Amino acid sequence: MPDGMHYAFPPRPGRVLSASQFPAYNHFIHISGVILLRKKKLAGE
Repeated sequence: MPDGMHYAFPPRPGRVLSASQFPAYNHFIHISGVILLRKKKLAGE
């Protein structure tokens, strides 16, 4: 597998992130999830 592909399609989220980036990445995922849940509640699902 070319090295570039590894970054485009990481096997696991966060695998290519440094330790300093990881908390921010998790925070982003959490915020995205909260927004999606709010949209679903507003839609009445």
